[in-house]
Amino acid sequence: MDTAQAGQSNPLEIWKKAAILVVIGTLTSGLIACRSDRDHWHRGHHALVSENLEERHPIEISKRSVQIALPISSESSGLSTNQRQRLRNYLTGYLAQGNGPLLVQAPIGSSNEDVTIQAIQTFRDIASETGVPKSNVNWQPYHSSSGSGAPIKLAYRAYKAHPPECGIWPDDMARDDENRPYAEFGCATQQNLAVAIENPRDLVHPRGQTPRSSERRSVTWDKYVKGESVISEQSPNEAGAISDIASGGGG
Repeated sequence: MDTAQAGQSNPLEIWKKAAILVVIGTLTSGLIACRSDRDHWHRGHHALVSENLEERHPIEISKRSVQIALPISSESSGLSTNQRQRLRNYLTGYLAQGNGPLLVQAPIGSSNEDVTIQAIQTFRDIASETGVPKSNVNWQPYHSSSGSGAPIKLAYRAYKAHPPECGIWPDDMARDDENRPYAEFGCATQQNLAVAIENPRDLVHPRGQTPRSSERRSVTWDKYVKGESVISEQSPNEAGAISDIASGGGG
């Protein structure tokens, strides 16, 4: 092969090189676009994740009906010992979690109507002992054509807390340059709160304040009015200086 032929380029080789460059360029642009789309989604996803824990993992509150039925036998003298204890427990639950009035339905027209009257009086006594205000009790009769055992029915509304669903991890936590709260952050705390809270009503509105304990306040105020010292007196054993205690002295 002479020099002129050696200087000429092979067209097939040129096409191979061009094809390789096109493939490399396509793959590179695809990777860049993929990363751009991923970063864009990542930023957009974080924009939807609120930094407020209650908004990110809300605890849903609903109302449920808490019911109990106390069958009254026409051969009995009213509520049995077991039924009285069930009633006390039920009324205690109403005071702790009840929302609204306590509905009490008594049967009329049944064969146990006379015994039911005695059971109603027992209910009033237990409700008074438990601390249920009379104004909270809503009485309603209902017709019953059944024989012995027509029950006294009680019902009240209470709040129920529904914990958020946890275990969702849509983000790669190793690739968060913004250092914002991840989607699952705080979910376990909200879930535990919803399950452990004594009364879900506290998540809807706060409770009223209980009366203050005024025994000590009255004693201090009386001393202040009389011009006496309101500082608590110390016994001789409590009068040691701090330096004596630190050095092991004081006796």
